[in-house]
Amino acid sequence: LYSLFFFSCYFLSSEIIVPITIEVYNISDSDSLSFHFEAIKPDCHKDKALAASSNQFSWVGLTHQTVTDIPPLETKTINISARFLTNGIFDINRFKFIAILPTNNSQNTKMEKHIHCSFQHYICIE
Repeated sequence: LYSLFFFSCYFLSSEIIVPITIEVYNISDSDSLSFHFEAIKPDCHKDKALAASSNQFSWVGLTHQTVTDIPPLETKTINISARFLTNGIFDINRFKFIAILPTNNSQNTKMEKHIHCSFQHYICIE
């Protein structure tokens, strides 16, 4: 459903802001795609050890967006930014997608599907 493009950065000051591009591709050849996107706070982990190790970066600027009606086989780009306070390797996989899908009934209702990425997206700040 989405892919990330990011790179290594060199740490030059007390903080660095890194732009991150997320591309969401509608794989359907017949239906449009709508979804809610949210960049979740890095310290929102149930595991307290993971939360403590995640507080060295934060999202800045717009962190959520609702996208409606991406045409079939088209792409939507979402730009967000992360602020890093120290160098290191960070798993920035803190995204939530909720797809809004049509149902096959006569009431023209919609169904929400939560989409989670099961692998890490790392960024290296040097």
